Amino acid sequence: MMVIHNNPGINQTALGRAIARDKSTITPLLQGLERQGLVERRAPVNDSRSFVLTLTPAGEAMVRALFSQAQEHDRRLDEIVGDGKTEFIRILKRIAQDLG
Repeated sequence: MMVIHNNPGINQTALGRAIARDKSTITPLLQGLERQGLVERRAPVNDSRSFVLTLTPAGEAMVRALFSQAQEHDRRLDEIVGDGKTEFIRILKRIAQDLG
């Protein structure tokens, strides 16, 4: 949703490239977001074979809420690990990579 938020009018192919997903995974994802009233797909005036994507007002509100939660999470992480945050995140990434 953040990619659509930052790129209103992006098409499904470009979105797939941006999030490293193929059409077979993007289509059901977008259908679900559309059913939830978060994303709108519209045919552009110059090409009826493709769709452009925008967030609905509910989608924009969700992005704002999620961004606010992420900021609060980041603030709390700063409180917990202090100046060692960069090293802490580096270690977490290494753990995720080695165990994933």
